[in-house]
Amino acid sequence: MHDLFAKDAEITLPELVSHTGKIEGSILRRLSHPEQRLKVKWSLLPKGTGFRCSSPDFLPFAVLDRTTTSLLDQQAVLKVDDASTIHAAATGGKWILPKPTPIDDLTPAQVADTGRTIASWQDAFDLRVERSTAPGWYVPECGFPKSARFVRSLRTGA
Repeated sequence: MHDLFAKDAEITLPELVSHTGKIEGSILRRLSHPEQRLKVKWSLLPKGTGFRCSSPDFLPFAVLDRTTTSLLDQQAVLKVDDASTIHAAATGGKWILPKPTPIDDLTPAQVADTGRTIASWQDAFDLRVERSTAPGWYVPECGFPKSARFVRSLRTGA
């Protein structure tokens, strides 16, 4: 959006889900964008019904306080409780468009887009080396009964 009269604001956007569905009873939700706080350039939509926003870090979107089925020449629509000012609409809300794609409508290759999924897990885990005082199997690892005598025999070999 190249609007001469656009103003700057900072708003919090909820997570944007791109795919939803169930696989063998497990719910699948693939995030397109996580919840984030962004600096945006905003201007009023025609007739003052809401705002259009743009940011180099996110796709162009509209902010409304009503439900719509039109994208309003944007790539997404965010519904908020109060769109009277951009500051009132700065937190919360729910994406109403685009609707998440059901995974039943996708090919297996599209569902198994592992490159993007693995990239989203980058730096999401904190793996630590376990420091134990005694070598051997521990009760939670071996799955045997919690008998003190049995555990002692595993650790000492007696």
